[in-house]
Amino acid sequence: MLRTAIVLICFCSIFTGTAQTIKVTKSNMQNWSGGIAGRSGANYYYEIEFSDFSGTPVPDTLWLGKEPIALTIPDSPAKQFGNLKRKLKNGITTFMITAQTVRDDYEANNPYSQKTKALPKPCVPSYKGVALLSYRYGGKEHFFEIGKIQNVLTPANYP
Repeated sequence: MLRTAIVLICFCSIFTGTAQTIKVTKSNMQNWSGGIAGRSGANYYYEIEFSDFSGTPVPDTLWLGKEPIALTIPDSPAKQFGNLKRKLKNGITTFMITAQTVRDDYEANNPYSQKTKALPKPCVPSYKGVALLSYRYGGKEHFFEIGKIQNVLTPANYP
């Protein structure tokens, strides 16, 4: 009986201390428009914390509506090429993600445009939030739904 109790206590302590959590700590959106070609869109910024993961999860795609945005991490902190940055502190991995959507009214209404050819439609995962983050962990693809935008910034207008 005592041996069974010790085994149960050890077994429970293994699982109570390793609950993986993912949370959005910051989310901003700013609509923008400008240029003579009638371009507009939105800029997005997310900070997402992954805690209590035994390895490092790797985000690869951010879905905004039906549009997939590939996420890339710079080769080194000195290089600024990429839309994903990673910070590690006390067992918590925080990813800072920037993304942008673009609409081009001129290209959409121009019958002579080279961009009017139909592109293959991506397979959009089903979700109800404002965005969906796809990440790899343990050799498998996982998804995290971003429920809402915390801060909507003043729209920017460019000449």
